[in-house]
Amino acid sequence: MPWIRLDDQFFANPKVVELGKDAKLVYLAALTYCGSQLTDGVIKAGAVRMVAAMVDAERECVAELVDAGLWEVIPEGYRIHDYLIYNPSGEQVKADRANNAKRQQEWRERNRGETGQFKDDVTPPATNAKRNAVTNTSHNTAPYPSRTHPVPLPDPDPTETPPDPPARQPDTASPPSGGGKVRAVPKPTTLNRAQQERFDRWYAEYPVKQHRPDAERAWKRIDPDAERTEVLIADVAARKLGRKWSEGYVDYPAKYLNQRVWGDDIEPVRLGRGQPRHGDNDDPVMLENGATVSAHTARIVNKYSNLKLGGE
Repeated sequence: MPWIRLDDQFFANPKVVELGKDAKLVYLAALTYCGSQLTDGVIKAGAVRMVAAMVDAERECVAELVDAGLWEVIPEGYRIHDYLIYNPSGEQVKADRANNAKRQQEWRERNRGETGQFKDDVTPPATNAKRNAVTNTSHNTAPYPSRTHPVPLPDPDPTETPPDPPARQPDTASPPSGGGKVRAVPKPTTLNRAQQERFDRWYAEYPVKQHRPDAERAWKRIDPDAERTEVLIADVAARKLGRKWSEGYVDYPAKYLNQRVWGDDIEPVRLGRGQPRHGDNDDPVMLENGATVSAHTARIVNKYSNLKLGGE
């Protein structure tokens, strides 16, 4: 059976926190429905009532999912937002199943004897089951070889001294001739030099350093130029002063890029009795979206607010 992927921070997502209980359950039920039916994240209008009934919820909660941006309205009904970014498509699952069935059939033809029984030199069941994890485990292993004719084992010689175990080799690589330290192998990257420089500038400003390889791949897909990079840096600076990020709900860098969070509104910080909180040393400014930022950040945002980012 296929599997679905669910972020372990799902229930901490601000969009999910605002949902009611029925909306959360319907969202999870829709994920399992799309995964089992291979619909690529599409829930047709006629299937909504069935999905809601799976968790004993009212279908009226669908409006909450649409308002939160978790479901998208399409002519056929609804689509789960970014479903195919985190889950395989139906065509991919079918192709994997076909390839796995073909591989198992070829294995059976190679290892079946003239009498129809499997040969004794079969692959151990645990190893074979690991390779065949896509299919039902009840068909993953070949039957054990027959034990009708046990093989006698020789008695050990009590006078024979067992050989010494081989010496363990050091884990680190040997230094080059002439001495000196071993150079660390650089981590592979998918970005060219210009992309890497712009990514490093943006990543240095991002408050959360998690899953950098995923963020680099997302950056490559977007491929912002120098001016667009300034827009992203300015957006990060503004979101640091917004309510969501200041309260610790910061998206992972890859999620920020994949879901184009820079296009979302910035909720202003709740003000106390004193002055609005801001990070720079100059006077605060209120942006059009309601966020309170420093004058320096506002100048950057206003300068590049008319640019269109890749993928939009």
